[in-house]
Amino acid sequence: MKKVLIILVLFTCFISCDNLGKTHFTDLDFRRNQGNEYAYKKDGTVFSGTAWSSDGKTVKIDVNNGVITTVTIYHSNGNIAGTTHPGIGGSDTYYGINGNTLTKQQFKQQYSDVMAQLDAFGHEVHYIEK
Repeated sequence: MKKVLIILVLFTCFISCDNLGKTHFTDLDFRRNQGNEYAYKKDGTVFSGTAWSSDGKTVKIDVNNGVITTVTIYHSNGNIAGTTHPGIGGSDTYYGINGNTLTKQQFKQQYSDVMAQLDAFGHEVHYIEK
């Protein structure tokens, strides 16, 4: 029994360590302005870098000088489920779990579980007024 407990504790620590050092959506504030979305640190300074959903593996945003340049969504197996480049004229690309390209409609129909996860992570994004 003691060995099972030790293994469980080590496994939990291993999973937790994967999220250490990552910036998460909850660490940032977001603003919308003229078709673009911007990310700021909680102290109001412009953020640059990568931020993740709270699980550290489902949704990633890349930010350059406050401007969100790419949003990447991942399937449970770690493969890319979709990418989008926000803002005016942004482009979206969707992928099946094995990497095949899909239309947005096909993706929504085939991967409702991923769409549900995206909706669930919506509460992590905090928009502030200008």
